[in-house]
Amino acid sequence: METVPLRKLAVSMWDFTWLTRRFGHEAEFADFDRVLDEFCERGYNSLRIDPFPHYLSFLEEDQSRRDEFTVLPQTYSKQWGNSISITTDLRRPLISFLEKCRKRNLRVGLSTWFTPDTMCLRSRVRTPSDYVRVWRSTLRFIQKEGFADIIDWVDLCNEFPFMGWAYGACETIFRTPTWNSLAYFLPWSKKTVGTVQSYIDKTIPELKKEFDFRFTFSCMCLPRKEHLINIKNFDLIEPHLWLTDTLSFGVPSIGLLSTAQFPFANHMHAAAASVLHPVFRKFWRRRLELYMERISSWAHKEGKPLVTTEGWASTMYGGGHLNEKEKVWYWIKDVCHEAVHMAIEKGWTGICTSNFCQPHFPAMWRDVNWHRQLTAEILKDS
Repeated sequence: METVPLRKLAVSMWDFTWLTRRFGHEAEFADFDRVLDEFCERGYNSLRIDPFPHYLSFLEEDQSRRDEFTVLPQTYSKQWGNSISITTDLRRPLISFLEKCRKRNLRVGLSTWFTPDTMCLRSRVRTPSDYVRVWRSTLRFIQKEGFADIIDWVDLCNEFPFMGWAYGACETIFRTPTWNSLAYFLPWSKKTVGTVQSYIDKTIPELKKEFDFRFTFSCMCLPRKEHLINIKNFDLIEPHLWLTDTLSFGVPSIGLLSTAQFPFANHMHAAAASVLHPVFRKFWRRRLELYMERISSWAHKEGKPLVTTEGWASTMYGGGHLNEKEKVWYWIKDVCHEAVHMAIEKGWTGICTSNFCQPHFPAMWRDVNWHRQLTAEILKDS
């Protein structure tokens, strides 16, 4: 396994959006050179993206297949990715994107959300051996194309084992339909814990036999289940945490309803948080600090570096005209500004500025100075 320490990262999550928002009225990523130049202008040095392993492995295992698939619309709040079905190729744009990252000295973290497509390929990724299979094909392709040296880590499934992303595996793990997200948040039985552990223990060691990458499974910290799992095989911890996870903020700000994707909740959340945040700022800052201390202590105990690519203020936000209004993003920027400095103080290695650092959140994206100020702090002395 690679022993070189992970360097300081000012990182952003571009998930599957880098590929799926290149068409029609959702074409913010159509010009890779432009958006990557803007990314570097804001001071970032690392991106976390989805190489679509469930589809890439499908192609690599049968070279006669045509490189074209149809990604279905995102079924949640449509804040990331495509809101209409799009048909695209994968290998050509992935190679192009990674080439342009290398040209700009950007590091890359790989992850996957197992996005839905017309062939329902994500439903075929059910067992630990399926995870090994799709990632083995994907990483072989990336090595063959000569990009292994810019890959900093591989997250085998975003926020595993949440139903929205671990689509094929969650029925095996929770013995419940994929639409029942409640099972993820409720207390886990010993059998469930053991099944989750088996995915970790049967995937990462197997992939490490062939690949010299850092491996992990990213996690949401809201269910407070991190202590249940043995993460000795992890090379880093990638926790995703937000102020909206805390009841003291999530309830009065309507953040929990927004996270649960209730109709119009984002707009109500924006209105409530914009009014309440100045009043309760110090109290809520302390709640977030205690939350981050818990995660920092866990990582310190486990002896693993911390990389957070999604965080700090609100889990779900924006959409529609909210994306254009600077005033409803003020409190988001304020919380994230505080959280970034707390993450620096508590020893995070990779730090995002928010989970909205993408061109299709224009009110956040166009504030270049805000990004530059925080990324400079993150990378100071690196």
